[in-house]
Amino acid sequence: MNAGAMGVSVSDFVESVTVIPLDAPEERRIPAAELNFSYRNSPCLRDKVLITGAVLKFRPVEKEPERLRIRAEAERRSRAPKGRSAGSVFQNPPGGSAGKLLEEAGCKGLERGAFRVSEEHANWIVRKPGETAARAWDFTALVREMRRRVMTAHSILLTPEVRFADMSDHHEFQKKPLKILVLKGGSSSEREVSLESGAAVAGALRASGYSVDEFDMKELALSPEMKEADIVWPVLHGGFGEDGRIQKLLEDAGITFVGSGSGACHLLMDKVASKKLMNRHGIPNAKYAVVDGSSREIPSGLTFPLVVKPVAEGSTFGLSVVENAADWGRAMELVFRYGDTALVEEFFKGVEVTLGIIVGKPLPMIEIRYSSKVYDYDAKYTHKVCETQYLCPAPSIPEKLLEKLCAASLKFYELSGARDILRVDMMADPATGEFCMLEGNSIPGCTANSLVPKAARAMGLSFPELCTMLVKEAAARKERREA
Repeated sequence: MNAGAMGVSVSDFVESVTVIPLDAPEERRIPAAELNFSYRNSPCLRDKVLITGAVLKFRPVEKEPERLRIRAEAERRSRAPKGRSAGSVFQNPPGGSAGKLLEEAGCKGLERGAFRVSEEHANWIVRKPGETAARAWDFTALVREMRRRVMTAHSILLTPEVRFADMSDHHEFQKKPLKILVLKGGSSSEREVSLESGAAVAGALRASGYSVDEFDMKELALSPEMKEADIVWPVLHGGFGEDGRIQKLLEDAGITFVGSGSGACHLLMDKVASKKLMNRHGIPNAKYAVVDGSSREIPSGLTFPLVVKPVAEGSTFGLSVVENAADWGRAMELVFRYGDTALVEEFFKGVEVTLGIIVGKPLPMIEIRYSSKVYDYDAKYTHKVCETQYLCPAPSIPEKLLEKLCAASLKFYELSGARDILRVDMMADPATGEFCMLEGNSIPGCTANSLVPKAARAMGLSFPELCTMLVKEAAARKERREA
């Protein structure tokens, strides 16, 4: 890496380096003139060779001035942060000081696992006293957070000076930031929620160092911005943004995007198709019937109370709880504002819970408590009538039932063909151990009140870290496709 300090680098003394190239295992000697050294960089050597030896040539010096320099260096080192460390974490940006930028960004004292940013120098990470176990993931996560804070405060993307044992981490920090296009808005009844979610995702990705543009998508069509982006993230709730149509458009154009593919999105948006999948594979769900606009009769074989909702809407638009036949007409008037087909289910009395799944792994379960009959739009977003509590982990769900709910959710994730992110909503009865799966949501909300970000926070995963995980998953698909 051409280490150095006080205006002097290792390359000032190198005569030659002996290496074994990784692609041709035969030892060879490279003279210094061919090594292309630069500040904290030796591109000819990085990641390409094993270094087996080096010849250094030192200049003669006067004894007394050199003793003074050694004494000054010893004094400087005595003031360096105490504790085990790898020294400076980031390179200085051109004309600036990484330590000063990190201090101004509030990085001193930040902790992750066994590691802490030194209170003496913000560009040093030290092991916390008394900590015996340490995870490389915690160190890398702390480096990301330091970098994110400087990017947010100063719009400067720092380059790590340390090397990582996991080379994938090293390559991540060395790459130029991916250009991400966040699609938001749409034309569905959930447009306002989508605008808020999209802005939140874009902000989180910028905080993580990505180059991000936002695109208010009002019609289903490819744009030049989509074709120019490295990765597209559709944060489009409902309508063409969630039913597979925009995903199909991106797939046909060969554009990499975050989230499930078109087939999975179409299935998950269609509540009837989802229930048929559940039934085929033994996943408990409420007994149901389908009613179309031409025949609005109460379905036979179902017992009140009933839940009536559109087949392909989100955020509980058009949803009603029908206690008896007298309420049926009002429910029909409401539901058919949102489509020509309605889903009618028997009401399952129990505790409402939701499980977020990120890259095939479950987040902590959230229990949702609300004062209304159902978790409707007001309970989710506006709270004009209903007060809502989100409890994570879910306190009413015993361990055995929790395991059943997680297993069923992961099974549905796999069966539906979902990828990257899915939220599964369920009702559960802690007394009997029974449960009822409601639906899966392939593009769950990302607002301040949204459930998946809440669950991620409960396990110590910030929203920028969550978004970074999903972008990295999409980027890996892009790399595999282009390999």
